[in-house]
Amino acid sequence: GVLDVNGLMSVACMGAVGIGQYVEAAAVVVLFGLSEWLEHKATAKARRAIGAILELRPDGAELLNGDIVEVEQVPVGTVVVVRPGAKVPLDGVVTRGSSTVDCAALTGESVPVAKKPGDELAAGTVNQAGFLEMTTTCTADNSTVARLVELVEQAQTQRSATELLVERFAKLYTPLVVLTSTLLATVPWVINPAGAEDYFYMALTLLVVACPCALVVSTPITYVCTLSVAARHNILVKGGVHLESLGRMKLLAVDKTGTLTEGRFKLQAMEITSPAYSRRTLLQLVASVENCAAHPMAVDLVAAARRENVALLPEQAISSFETLAGQGITAQVNGQRVEIGNRRLAARAGWTTPTPAGDNSFGEVWEQSAATVAWVGVDGRLVGTFAMMDAPRAEAAEGVAK
Repeated sequence: GVLDVNGLMSVACMGAVGIGQYVEAAAVVVLFGLSEWLEHKATAKARRAIGAILELRPDGAELLNGDIVEVEQVPVGTVVVVRPGAKVPLDGVVTRGSSTVDCAALTGESVPVAKKPGDELAAGTVNQAGFLEMTTTCTADNSTVARLVELVEQAQTQRSATELLVERFAKLYTPLVVLTSTLLATVPWVINPAGAEDYFYMALTLLVVACPCALVVSTPITYVCTLSVAARHNILVKGGVHLESLGRMKLLAVDKTGTLTEGRFKLQAMEITSPAYSRRTLLQLVASVENCAAHPMAVDLVAAARRENVALLPEQAISSFETLAGQGITAQVNGQRVEIGNRRLAARAGWTTPTPAGDNSFGEVWEQSAATVAWVGVDGRLVGTFAMMDAPRAEAAEGVAK
């Protein structure tokens, strides 16, 4: 084996005890024990970061017959059910149904992704609105979440060029220190036995002072702590070698959603195209219908109404609520048919055709500014449009400037 820091500390402690320097021996043990404790504490944080990622993986999967089984017991090719609000248990392909899926836990993308038959699903994502049936394409050990955990674990063990250099240096330096201390402790006994004990004490001091433990321990601990802190902030860095690359970085490309932005929709603008409605009445209508839906935009629209002190319509005023796959939602409100949806719904209803007044052109302008636009129709007539946007974080400008 290679003589390491533990060996040096052991020799120094035994030597100190041998010459009666018990206080020095105790000090070495306490200080070295403290450094070991700090090291274990740092690595424990890294393990907790991995544990947080493990929580993304569902424990069970629902089969077609309604039985719940552990994901480890589900073979490839099994048809499983994913109900609204449930996590996708394994990677697979949608075979029946359509819905929107929240992928924020894996990708950081706050905008739900529409899924229909033939589309792929990733384990750990959350089904939001519709009922889905999917056929699994891999086992639990090979799922997206399992690969993510494996990446984090590899990141903890990958060594940078600096760590490898320190390790090579310690392999040469440590034996040299031991050899020098041995000569310092033994040669004086031959030359001048009367003062040899002082040289023996100096040899033990050399073992402790010249020990490369600070260098050897501090380098990997620095990387482990950095990787752990990054993981707790949902940043995956694939090892110390990439940390060093970040230190030499000249240009940075950053994902916008959830990184520079808050990751939540906010009502940015609303335009009324019918004299029968005002901002408050249109917001009341939209929020009341959206209150029956389950996607993130619906939650934020209801929150926008509450911020503006707009009361929702009574639940009994809304009936026949329906999700229009890939387009939006519809419901009967006090006997009127209300439709709220994206450009596909608007195009089908003829609301995107330019009018002489140009009162339906706001959607194009908002879309050019990266907003999510929705059209609102009552009994087939366009009554308004609104834009939702993921607002920038308050600290985004300062962070980019730095």
